[in-house]
Amino acid sequence: MDWDRDSNNKIVIGLMTGDRYWSQYAYQFAHEFCHAIANHSNGKKPLGRSLKDPYIWFEESICETASLFALREMGRTWEKAPPYPNWNTYAPSLKSYVQAIIDDPENMLPNGKNFQTWFISKQSKLKDEWTLRKNDKIIARQLLPLFEKNPYAWEAVAFLPNNNQSNDMTFPEFLLQWRKNCPPNLCSFVDEVAGVFAISLAKTSPAD
Repeated sequence: MDWDRDSNNKIVIGLMTGDRYWSQYAYQFAHEFCHAIANHSNGKKPLGRSLKDPYIWFEESICETASLFALREMGRTWEKAPPYPNWNTYAPSLKSYVQAIIDDPENMLPNGKNFQTWFISKQSKLKDEWTLRKNDKIIARQLLPLFEKNPYAWEAVAFLPNNNQSNDMTFPEFLLQWRKNCPPNLCSFVDEVAGVFAISLAKTSPAD
């Protein structure tokens, strides 16, 4: 997805696939659509995310979560209520495509490590490794159950802190700012996300 709108004020999303790989189309589109929500759907947020943003990895992880979420949801709903009656035959391939990603050892935590231990060891490197999809997928596998439990929480993505807010923040401060940006009905969801990283926002002081 382009960070800025085009000359007609439209959001441009490009996909890197071809032929009839419909599952791949859906997977990539969900990821990029999530970026659109994060960067274009909140009018208070300046457009154009800097690649120097220290928490761009977090947005990437949430967008990877969106891909897993979308494919799993499509696999479930298309069995009984596809957009067109003959499309229900695609449901198994959607399910198997996303399950293969979830089950890929490359996208799992190293043996013997829980997520919090892994995150502590990787946190300082994530800013520079934000393009490594295996990191994004490891984090996405932790976040997926939260979004599946509360699908309406995708609205919270529109309130992620922008570049001007996130510079010089610690990660707990970043999450606390996200919570402050959100309307009241979404604050508890941000608390749950923070809990995945063993962070208590009640004990986090705001950034100066």
